[in-house]
Amino acid sequence: MENKKIIYTLLIVFGVIILFGVIYFMNITNIPSSDGKLIVKNSAGQNMLIAECANPSYVEETSDYILEGELISSETKWVENVGSEGRNIYTYSEFKIDNYIKGEPFEEEMIQIVTMGGCIGGMCQSVEDGPIISTGKKRLYITTSDGEFSIHGCGGIKNL
Repeated sequence: MENKKIIYTLLIVFGVIILFGVIYFMNITNIPSSDGKLIVKNSAGQNMLIAECANPSYVEETSDYILEGELISSETKWVENVGSEGRNIYTYSEFKIDNYIKGEPFEEEMIQIVTMGGCIGGMCQSVEDGPIISTGKKRLYITTSDGEFSIHGCGGIKNL
């Protein structure tokens, strides 16, 4: 009985280590810049399960920027991983800003939204809780941390 407890404990510890390793390597992927545009990364909805996400005013209050505009194009690319072997598919979407509801205007009128996942040829990758972004009029809820811009984790892309 004591051996089973030790084995289960070791399995749990190794599982947690592997999970944190995967998260670490996903966050150090080399996402190339595009034409000097402001890059907004997608958080893939990691906060969607918190109770506050059900409250629309929470998303508005905790966003640093709320923008309205049009998603005019998107392109998928293979991106080599930094620090590990392999590569992932990323989607690069061009967003033209028409209106600022919250936050100081950027110098650029176009921003680039980078999301992990997409399809190239017959190969597709997706991220759990990651949005499928289509072209058209949108409202973006953006947060900032350490100079990085991210789509709000509580579903920060809404169709207009």
